[in-house]
This record gives sequence, structure tokens and C-alpha cells, in this order.
Amino acid sequence: MAEIPSRDTSWASPSTADYLAFHAAHRPDAIAVIGNGVEYSYARFHRDLQKMTHALAAFGLERGSLVAVACGGVYIHWLLLLGWENLGIATASFIRGEASATLLALLARADLVMSEVDLPPGSKARHHTLTPPWVAAVLGSALPPTGDQSIGPGVGLAEVLRIRRSSGTTGGQKMMAVTRQMEEFFISGYLLRYGFTPSSRSLIVLGFGVAAAYANATACLRLGATVVFDTRLDAARCIVEYQPSHVRLYPYQLPALLAMFATDLPKPKALTVSLGAAPLSKELRSKVLKLLATRLIYSYNCNEAGTIAEIDADGNASLLPGIQAEVVEKDDAPAQPDQIGRVRVRSPAMVEGYLDNPEATAQMFRDGWFYTGDAGIMVGPRRLKIVGRVDELLNVGGLKVSPEDIRNSVAQVPGVVDVGVTSVANADGVEEIGIAVVLGEGADMGNIHARIARRMKVYGNAQLIAVARIPRTAETGKIQRAELKKLFVRA
Repeated sequence: MAEIPSRDTSWASPSTADYLAFHAAHRPDAIAVIGNGVEYSYARFHRDLQKMTHALAAFGLERGSLVAVACGGVYIHWLLLLGWENLGIATASFIRGEASATLLALLARADLVMSEVDLPPGSKARHHTLTPPWVAAVLGSALPPTGDQSIGPGVGLAEVLRIRRSSGTTGGQKMMAVTRQMEEFFISGYLLRYGFTPSSRSLIVLGFGVAAAYANATACLRLGATVVFDTRLDAARCIVEYQPSHVRLYPYQLPALLAMFATDLPKPKALTVSLGAAPLSKELRSKVLKLLATRLIYSYNCNEAGTIAEIDADGNASLLPGIQAEVVEKDDAPAQPDQIGRVRVRSPAMVEGYLDNPEATAQMFRDGWFYTGDAGIMVGPRRLKIVGRVDELLNVGGLKVSPEDIRNSVAQVPGVVDVGVTSVANADGVEEIGIAVVLGEGADMGNIHARIARRMKVYGNAQLIAVARIPRTAETGKIQRAELKKLFVRA
């Protein structure tokens, strides 16, 4: 048999810009984006992207460069990301006003930073200010001529598309390089599970600094549906105002949101709610379905490997197609079916490691697996149950306790709006359970303390404090355990 010649297959996966051009030709007046109440048709989005790409080419960056972007206007932010992708240039999103060591490392790595405000102190990156006049001039310019020579091939499948940052739940933020092929697999998970159609309307409540938000919006756009953002309104008012068919939320957002729908707002007629990033109790799942959602999609995912599994009402996670997962002991031997072990995964969306952090890479990526840091149990073929974090299981008098189990229990106490759980050393240096609560208006701490004490009796001693807020990451709302411990020290 003759040898089959190899070929470049980077063209075989259309880019987001290709899908946008198709919908602009096929359904030009269909609404692609609603941003802060302004509607942008597919035809307008396509035209604006051509103009933006042509304007960005004037910066003269080479293929494979990196641009960091912070922009409060989501539509303009999206144009910038897609425009640079058209030019074969990788991007990273950050939040205005953000300040962290990882951000400074990202800005130092960037060939160009585009933002509406000045850079954090200490940054020496090349900077372009996104002023309203500059944006207006770009979008008000004439369309570039057909066959514009300044626009070359976009980002190839094996090339870096995005620099993503982990949420920094326990060990600080880390940067990772995501190729376009990895991102394509991530997006395919949303196309598989969400049930988007051209008539769908997907509400995005967090910006493009969150990987899931960007993949969700991209999947929706590729199917010719409508993506909705409104930074002026909270999630509840957005749902009432825009009547979306889909919304992506995080469990930490639910208490306040559900309280509004329980008292002031009617349940939406037909709404698919997607949740991720933290365990979801049966009680909270029940409330979501009663007050908010017609359909609930709850996923197990991480920045390093994308979406891994979909979780059912019993907490069992079914692996998505193309995903491998195992539960292993400390020596990497497979754990017995009924034993708790560490979850490791393989995914086509999995990054190869962390940038500029060989120690963390060696710890978390081994032999082609990503070690998630989650504790789990295999409950069947391609099915597992996540029971907590390996590095956060509390050892109380020799008893291993999941902080999420405690959090879910305390969250059911009337008057408690939010909960954070960690381990705290007492005066004798013995580790105890530390519970921080955010109280609702008019809640009585004495009464709540008694209710929580009864629930915690099985675990021994526990320290309880009331705080104004639980420290969480800006991107996904995951609890920052180190900051939470500091609250107990100050208390």
C-alpha cells in the first residue's frame, strides 16, 4: 500500500471568525450580541471584526506574539481577541484594576498590553490605551479591501491561542498556554451538552478572563445564537430583563440570586442553568430547580483540563467523550472502588504544564496525567464521585472531613448567606474546624451559633466567626483558603 502523505490540517477546524462570516452571509440581521442593552447583528459583528483586524495589523506584531487585554466593554473585548486571533497572535484577558504577582508576570511576558486604564505599578510592558476616540475611529473606518494583505492566516491548531490563569484556590495563581486545538475541544463540550440552537439566548455574567465564559460565548456564537452581557445589572435583573434561554453561574452566586427569586421575582419560563467550579448540595440543586431553572447542567471542570464530566443529582460524575480519569493512591496505584483517592485526568484540552513554574508542573503533571488535587471515588465505569480536595481534607482528631460537606450543611441554616470552611489551630496548636459565615440582614448570631453547633457536634470543636464576605477569586469565585485562614487569625 502506498504511504499516505502527511498534510497540514490546520484549516480543517474553522475559526470563530469563519463561523461569524457564515452567519453574517446567511442571517445578516440575526442578533449576535446584546451588550449593555445594545444589539449587534451578525453582519455588523463581521464588519467590525474586519475593521478591528485591519487596525490591529498596524501594530506590526509578529505571528506568535502575545497581547494582554483588559476592556470593560465585552463587545470591544471580543473584537480585540478575535482580531488578534485572525493575525495569528495569542491573547490573555485580565480584569481592570487587578493587581497580583501573576498579572505582573503576564504583563512582562506580553508583547503588547491593551487596556482602558494605566498598568499596575512595576509593569514595563508596551501599552496601548483603549480610549473611546480610538475605538470609535476603528469602528467608523471604511471596510478594508477584499483580500487585505495585512491579514495572514489565523492561529493554527498547534499554536498558542490563549494564556490562561488558574483561579488560585490554594496555591496561588499560575499561567498556562492553551493551543487552539485545546480550546476547540473545550468549546466542543459546550456544543455537546448545552443544547444551543439559533434561537438560544445565552447570558454570560462573568468576563472573558474566565475560560468557561469565553468557551460558552464562543459555542453560542458559532451556532448563530445570541450572547448577552450587561455589566450594569446583577444576574437576577439580567435574567428578568433579557429572558435568556441559558445562563452560566457559579454556586457562590446562588444564595443572593435565589433569595430574590424566592421573594420578588417569578420563576423564568424556560431557563437552562449551567453550574460549575464548586460542589453542589442536593438541597441547593433542589432550590435552583424550584425557583430558577427548568434544566440544570452541573459540570466538573478545571482550567488545566477543561470540562471533565457532567454531574447528576446523586453527585456522580459521568466523563465526557475523550476524557480519561482515574482515582489513585499516593503511590499512583489504582484505589479500590470504595476508597477515596486522588483524581487524575487526561484530556485533549489539557495543557502541558504551568509557565515559569517547573516545581508546580512537576507536582501536578506526571506521565501524561494532570493530578487535579480533588479527592474522589470511582463508582462505576467512567463514573466517579468528587468528595473534596486532597489538600483540604481536614484531620480532626484523626477523622478526615470534607470542608464541602460542612459548608453544605451550614449553608442550610436560616440567616446564613455564605459560608467558608477551613482548618484552624486552637490555642494548643491542635487543628479544629473553622467556619466563617456571612449573615443575612437581621440574622441573630447567637441563634445561628447554636444551630451550627448542633450540626457540628459529630466533628468535635469548631471555631465560628461572622465576616462581611468570604474571600474569593475575582474570576470564578472560588474560596481563597489562605485569606480565609487570616480572618480567623485576626478574629
